[in-house]
Amino acid sequence: EERQKRQVRKTFQNYLSANIMEEMLKNPNAMQMGGTRKEITVMFTDIRGFTMFCEKNEPETVGSVLNELLEVASEVVIRHDGTLDKYIGDAIMAFWGAPTLGKLDHAESAARTALEMREALEKLRKDWEQRGLPPMHMGVGINTGAMLVGNFGSSRLRNYTLIGDEVNLGARLESETRKFDADIIISESTANRLGPKFKTRYLAEVTVKGKQKPVRIYALEGVTP
Repeated sequence: EERQKRQVRKTFQNYLSANIMEEMLKNPNAMQMGGTRKEITVMFTDIRGFTMFCEKNEPETVGSVLNELLEVASEVVIRHDGTLDKYIGDAIMAFWGAPTLGKLDHAESAARTALEMREALEKLRKDWEQRGLPPMHMGVGINTGAMLVGNFGSSRLRNYTLIGDEVNLGARLESETRKFDADIIISESTANRLGPKFKTRYLAEVTVKGKQKPVRIYALEGVTP
């Protein structure tokens, strides 16, 4: 049992908050290969204009800025009991509702994370501009739905991650931020869970890439104190 707990701590210590880690240690069998179907809220983020920034700057500068960005954004995810899934270049995938529930509803935690990320990036952007770097903006997509969560991969490399159509929708919503006047776009299912204390704005009914059925999307604009 102690060996299992050490393995869990080693695996999750870098991308789980302390309180979620403690819940995981109560159930080390969650490390087994395979997934469990759960309702999850997933978030995808991406920096607009980062490819152009890479083209115009030295790799050392790009690496320094990327580390600053990922450090700040990741701390916000952990602070709100999220699970850091992976970094994909300048993009982040994170989710809430697994391996255990946090202090708040998973959709609310994801929404608060996105809003705080936006504030954190604004501070970073001011610092970058003082150093002569171009301003960069973040697009965020959030979706809530039934997903398969667990360890997937091989005996050599495995990842605690999500699988399912609802995961793909979350990624597509991030792409939609480039088409609308909104930097945080959430699905109707997420908007319905948030309730009146969050300020949302209906954008449109869209058919995202890879899906045939249209979805209603909303801009997440703020939260009441």
